[in-house]
Amino acid sequence: MLPLAAVRGELRIQRPAWHTAVRQVLGRQQVCAWGPLRWHTAGRDLLLLVDQLQPTPQLPRGDLQPPQSGWCVVVGEPSGATASPSTALQDLLTELKVRSGQQVVVVVLPAAGKASVQAFWTDGMVVHPLASLVVVGAGQRQLEPADSQQGSQGPAPAISLRHSRTAGGLGEALFARLRQQTVTVVGLGRLGWQAAFGLAGMGIGQLRLIDADVVGPENLDAMPGLVEGDVGRRKIEVAAARLTEFQPGLVVQGVAEGMEQSGGRQLAARRCDLLVTTVDDDAARLAVSLLAAETLTPHLDLGSSLQREAKGRITRQGDCRLLMPGRGCVACVGGLADRDAVLDRLRGPVGSLRRGRRSEWQVERAGSLGYWNGLVVGCGLELYMGLLRGEHDSLWQRLWWQPGEGLESRGSGLERAPDCVFCGRWTAAPARS
Repeated sequence: MLPLAAVRGELRIQRPAWHTAVRQVLGRQQVCAWGPLRWHTAGRDLLLLVDQLQPTPQLPRGDLQPPQSGWCVVVGEPSGATASPSTALQDLLTELKVRSGQQVVVVVLPAAGKASVQAFWTDGMVVHPLASLVVVGAGQRQLEPADSQQGSQGPAPAISLRHSRTAGGLGEALFARLRQQTVTVVGLGRLGWQAAFGLAGMGIGQLRLIDADVVGPENLDAMPGLVEGDVGRRKIEVAAARLTEFQPGLVVQGVAEGMEQSGGRQLAARRCDLLVTTVDDDAARLAVSLLAAETLTPHLDLGSSLQREAKGRITRQGDCRLLMPGRGCVACVGGLADRDAVLDRLRGPVGSLRRGRRSEWQVERAGSLGYWNGLVVGCGLELYMGLLRGEHDSLWQRLWWQPGEGLESRGSGLERAPDCVFCGRWTAAPARS
C-alpha cells in the first residue's frame, strides 16, 4: 500500500512512453494511454514510476484489475468542457471504477491554449495532487501540474554577482534549474571530492554524500580544502564543512557509511535528480546502478586510472558513463571487472557487502593525479548538462592521454544488453484493458 501521508509525490515516466501517449491522446487517435504503475518510497519521498504506456480506445476499469494493482492513465481534457476541474476529475474516477486498495495515477493533458497538465494519484478513496511530473530521457523535462504547490513559488531569485559567471556559462535557465536539484554522490575519494565541489560550484541546491572513510595523508595533495589537521576525521564531516564554506546556500546531507551498510543504502534510496558513483568498489557501483534503474534516476559513473606500461610509460585513462534507466547499467555496458564475484557479494543481506582485503594501490595502478581527476569530473558533469539541455540520452565518454600523442576522446551512445537481468527487470508488460 502507498503511504498517503507522503510529503512529496513525484511521477516519473519514460520519455518514449510519454511521447507516445501525448501523440495518440492529443491527436484524438485514442481515448487514453495507460500502463503498469510502480512505486518507490524512502523516508517521506514517494516516487510513482511508469515504464510503458499503451494507447487504447477505451478507459481501463478497476473492476477488471487485481485488487492491489496499480496503473497510470493519461487522458486528454475534453474539448469544450464546462464542468469544474474537480467535477470533471470525479466523473473520470467514476468511469475508471477504481477500487479501494488500488493505486492509480491520472494525468490530464491540457486542451489547446492551456499550459499545465493535471496530475493526481488516488487509492480509490482519497485524491492527492502530484508535486511534479518528470519525463525521463533527453531533456529530463519537468512539468509542474496545475494544482501542485511546487508551482506557486514565484519567480526565480535574481542571480547574484557571486554566481554571475557560472550562470552566464550555463545559461540562466539551466542555472536556475540546477539550483532546485538534489544530487547524491557515492564515494569521497580523490575523484569524488572533486565531483562534489564541481557540483557545488555549478549551483546544485542540495548534495547528499555517502562515504565511510576518514581523511588520510594521501588525500591532502589532491583534495582542495584539506589541511593536516583533517587527517583522521570523517570525510563526510570535513566535506560538509568545506562545501558550505565554499557555497553558503548549499544544503549538504551525509552519512559516514558505505553502500554495504544500511545507512548508506537508505540515503542513496532517497529521491534525487542524479546518482553519481566515483568508487572503485564494483559491488557498490552495481548496487547504485540497480537503484537508479528501479527509481528511473540518471546515473553518472566516473572512473580514472593511471597505468604503467612498457619502458616505464604511464598512460592516463578516464571513463564517464551517463546511464539512463532502461538504456544500460554497469553490468551490461562492460564496466565490471568480475561480474560473478560482484553478484555473489550483492546476494548477501544488508551489512554483508564487504570490500574484503584491498590490494596495495601500487598493484592496481601507477598512482593518481588531481588534475587528471579534474578533467574526468569536468567531462562527466558536461555529460549531465548535455542531458538536461536535451542534447543526448545515455552516453559513454572515454578519455586517454597517450605520451607523445596527446589527448584522445571517444564518445558513444549506450543501449542495454537485451539479456541484461538487471536494468531490464523494470520493463513491465502492458496491463490488461
